[in-house]
Amino acid sequence: MLGGCQSKTAEQGYLQRGKELVARKEYARALIEFKNAARLQPNNPEIYYQASLAYLAMGDYKTAYQGLVKATEVDPKHAAAHNKLAELIASSINSTRDPEALKEAEQRVQAALAIMPDSADALGALGLTEYLMGKPEDAATHLQSALAKFPKHISSARALAMIRLNQGNAADAERILTRVAEDSKTAEAHDKLGRFYASRNRAADAEAAYRRAVEINPQYGAALQDLYTVLYATGRKEEAEKTLVALSALPDKQYRSLHALYLLENGKPQEGIAELERQAAAAPADRDAFTRLTSGYFFTRRFPDAERVINAALQKNPKDTNALLERGKLYIITARFAEAEADLNQVRKAEPNSAIAHFLLAQVFRSKGQDSLRRDELATALNLAPTMVAARVELAQALSTKESAKSAVELLDQAPQNQKELLPVILQRNWALLVAGDAATLRKGIDRGLVRYPKNPDLILQDGVFQFRQKDFTAARWSLETVLTMQPDKAEALNALAKTYVASKNSQMTLQTVQAYVAKRPQSPQLQNVLGNWMAASGRYEVAIQPDGGGRGERG
Repeated sequence: MLGGCQSKTAEQGYLQRGKELVARKEYARALIEFKNAARLQPNNPEIYYQASLAYLAMGDYKTAYQGLVKATEVDPKHAAAHNKLAELIASSINSTRDPEALKEAEQRVQAALAIMPDSADALGALGLTEYLMGKPEDAATHLQSALAKFPKHISSARALAMIRLNQGNAADAERILTRVAEDSKTAEAHDKLGRFYASRNRAADAEAAYRRAVEINPQYGAALQDLYTVLYATGRKEEAEKTLVALSALPDKQYRSLHALYLLENGKPQEGIAELERQAAAAPADRDAFTRLTSGYFFTRRFPDAERVINAALQKNPKDTNALLERGKLYIITARFAEAEADLNQVRKAEPNSAIAHFLLAQVFRSKGQDSLRRDELATALNLAPTMVAARVELAQALSTKESAKSAVELLDQAPQNQKELLPVILQRNWALLVAGDAATLRKGIDRGLVRYPKNPDLILQDGVFQFRQKDFTAARWSLETVLTMQPDKAEALNALAKTYVASKNSQMTLQTVQAYVAKRPQSPQLQNVLGNWMAASGRYEVAIQPDGGGRGERG
């Protein structure tokens, strides 16, 4: 009995610390506390519910969904878990057309309605699910019922507006969102109306809605951020910057560094660094402010300054894992891999669940050519932090060999829904499909990427490589020449362009083409290296190794 009481007390301690960490937006650390609590009391639904809230905040909707399902299975009457599950279904179900997934979603929402018949979130989720199941009239009925009972319910209004928009009735969709904005008089509703206008390329109307949202609640960060976006997109950079200043001054820490980042990325590095330095000095115990400052130093290549502030932190506390992580990053950037490994091993010993430590160790092993250890560390990092997109993409890259390319594709397909449209994920998935030889899926992946990122040179490069594989050399050359127009030093594009002439048995044009591009960029080491390799491949070794011949001493 005494042991049981002690276990319960410890579990409550872990649970409470987890909640406190979530409130401070330290989600990864919070999840460690929740995992410890679940180990002691696996039948406490509140643990799974609270962990799901952390996963939601991190953007890992799949794991959050699983946690909410677990909470409702442990306690079928856990109303908060049911309601959050319905809300999650409403926000994410639109991304699937899988009949089994839709059927399960409908059952989950019906279970929520059984204990919360007047839940607007559940009614809205049911309506959206029914729409996707091919029941538009039932869907509209449930969504209208939700809005009749709760005319200020924003998610139901959004769902009904989306249905009307998909049915080609943009006017009705606008009317629904306008009415809920007027009825609720909330910043969130006006912000959602603004996003609707932005999606319809109605920038002036979007701006007016965002300004109304900010007028209602000057501290509503989402509206300020959206207002900045429309101002910047319409060329009013001075107004946009003032909006970012206001946004960065909000109490919510997630916006704190946005103005400084704007300065760094818009040709004002000194002002940006100065702002980050002020923030770090004002909150010496703030780990995020410290990390933002070191990242600013890395971005501007002020490595001595970065090392100075990191070492100062470590002098105060030699076991400061945050400072050790930052020094590990610094050492990797400056190619001091042995020192980086020593620091990161200290972090891994103190915090074995630190996903970033494992990820950075993978970079060390990559530099040493230890591919197996690199993959192990990346897999561990991803297991600890399923939303770490960099770890997922790099692990997929490491797996993109003939033997495991399909595993790489599967790994990327398992990414959280909100990451699947990110450019690095799309690009790496396409490269993995290329290695796997899945031409049909690759074509779809390239086309999908180009719709979203039509001017991205890497996607156009992939199109050129695909056309080359299909032996359409004319189309391949057009794409590859387009890439070289956009990025004249893109060695991969020039090399692929040369191969199109080899494949079409026009060896004379191979060297002429490479030489012509190098002549335009004689100081480019990347293009000189390509020329040297092709010179060597043609047997002209004496030219390939000359400094002005382009080889840099490398064989093709």
